Amino acid sequence: MMNVKPLKGMRCRAERAIIGHKGIVKANTEGTIQHVIDNLDRRLINVEWDNGVTMYAFPDEVEIQQKEEALVPVCGRMTEAQPMTELLGVKIAINP
Repeated sequence: MMNVKPLKGMRCRAERAIIGHKGIVKANTEGTIQHVIDNLDRRLINVEWDNGVTMYAFPDEVEIQQKEEALVPVCGRMTEAQPMTELLGVKIAINP
């Protein structure tokens, strides 16, 4: 299981309605990423949504809101880095 800490605190929005056991997150609802994990070969993003619901979403269900793309180490080596989008498979909205 991998926890990607650089995403903690980043803002995101729901690409479409997300239905989970804790409720429904409507499309375009914004939230704050709490953490990202790999569980049973699935990447999950835990988000505290602005509507008060905190639940996991798949990477294709969210778009990260940020000004520039973050880099993370590959295989724990700081000399190699790749864009966060490649690592997580999420969309990045570049805001001016």
